[in-house]
Order: sequence, then C-alpha cells, then structure tokens
Amino acid sequence: MRRFFSLAVVAALGLYLPACDSWGQDADPLFANAFEAGLIGFGPTLGFVPVGATDRPTLDTPLHVTLSAPALIPTFVTVTSSDPSILTVTDGGVVVPAGQTMAAVRVTGVNASDAPVTLWASLGNTIGTGALVYVAQGPCLDGDSSDLFGYTRQCNGNATNYHGNAVWDDTYDSLFLGAWPGSPTQVGRPFTVKMNATQYASFKIVTGTTVAGINIHPNNSFGYTGLASISTQAQGPGFFANGLCYGSDLSISTRPGTLAQCKLGPNSTYYLNFSLAAYFIPNYTTCALSACTTGWTMDQFSN
Repeated sequence: MRRFFSLAVVAALGLYLPACDSWGQDADPLFANAFEAGLIGFGPTLGFVPVGATDRPTLDTPLHVTLSAPALIPTFVTVTSSDPSILTVTDGGVVVPAGQTMAAVRVTGVNASDAPVTLWASLGNTIGTGALVYVAQGPCLDGDSSDLFGYTRQCNGNATNYHGNAVWDDTYDSLFLGAWPGSPTQVGRPFTVKMNATQYASFKIVTGTTVAGINIHPNNSFGYTGLASISTQAQGPGFFANGLCYGSDLSISTRPGTLAQCKLGPNSTYYLNFSLAAYFIPNYTTCALSACTTGWTMDQFSN
C-alpha cells in the first residue's frame, strides 16, 4: 500500500512584500530597475515525488520557477521548506540561467508524513504562485541515486530463481517465489541478478508477521560476487554502507534476539539491494563489461 504525504507550495501571485525590519529598509535593488526580471510563477499546480527520491525534479511536469522576462544574469530563486525533516530543496533554491525564464526545482523526499509541507519560492520582494505536490512511496525510478558514489538504480533486467526467470518487478516476493521469507523450494538453490556495471537493483521486502531467517551468499558457479545490503523504508532503496547491513554474505532475520547481521522487524518494509560494487571505498565496479550477472545461493538462517 502506498503512503502519501502532500507537499503544499503556497503563495500569492504578484504579492510584493517589503523587506524591512523595525528600523525600516529600502526595497530590494533588484526591483528598483524596471528592466529586471521578476518571479511570476511557481508550478504546475499538481505533481508528486516518491519518498526516498534524492535530488530530483518532481514527476510528470516538473515543478518550475518562472520569471517575467529572460534573466539578464544567472538568477538564484530561493525555495525554502517548512519542514526539512520531511522534504528538502536542493541547494535551497534554483538558478535560472542567463537568457532563460524557467528552471526546475530539485527536491528530496526524506520521510513520509500525513501533513503537508509548505515550500516558498521568493526572488527579491516577490513570492511565487502556489502548487500542490503529492509525495508517495512510489514506483521504481531509473536513475535514483545511491550512497555508492556514481551508482544509480536499475528498475528492470534479468533475474533468475530456482524455477527459471523471475519477474523483475522490484519485489522480494517475485525474486524468491513468495512473500517473506520466500518459497521453501528456493532454499539451498541458486539465484542470479544481472545488472549494469554501475547500477544497483532493489527488491522490496514486506516482513508481515512471519518469523524466519535467511542467508544469502555468493555462488560463483552462476556469476560474479556481488555486494548486497538491506536498507530501511525510511532510507529508501540503494543504501549500502549507510544501510541496515551490507556485505557479500548476509544473514537476515525477523526472529526476536536473532544473531543475524540484518535484524528486521515484523510488519515492516525494507529493501534488499544488489550491486557489482567492491566492498571498500571508492567502490569501483567489479564488472569489466557493460553488464554482469551476480550469482548467489539462498539458505535458511535459524539463529
């Protein structure tokens, strides 16, 4: 089930707010010149961003700032968030290039929330128009970033399990033939995930109430040794060194008091991530081709 939080971007079109303190202050000199471009738009009125999306425009039609005339010089428009713990704005705003009238705002969905977050766009003494953006636990997005420098997300490709080709729909259930911890027929059997050299794959785990544990470890009879990790729902996909756990041989369990490296909670969402990155920084790819297959075996973990 998707969790939505809405991002309300609220302002008044053409509203001029004098910049002054208790002693008074002159108007911004940018607007003392009638030939300077001013802020006249902040939209579209609807859009959305997936939770966990990092430094990217909003989807569908990206959220833009719009000037009244082409910028004479690169012009910075401030965009601020009322709650940076929920949503942040990259660089605190956006630069409209010289000669242009528009620029897309880039944001990061940090956490889900039922309450809206307000963004304010301002240039000199002018505040922009309003828009509404929904932020959801959305679908896989090719190109999403990772804490592995230079690696981005791959949303489809070739994966195999005990019964042959898995449907790569970015879920644990498809990769392992059933909901957590997977089908018993997969235990002791190989599986593979083929990825581009500098991309990662993420498969969503929903633990439910089942108490169980698994171990995944390299199987070089079927492919390269890969790097795996578990990241939390709050983090989103693609976290390795900063995730819950990472390595080429992982024990993962929902058992109370487990000795597993990756300790999962019941009725929770996580991401099982795979890449061809080396374990140590700078995490160079171990794949000498454009894409390589990683080989693994999945076993039970009972401790």
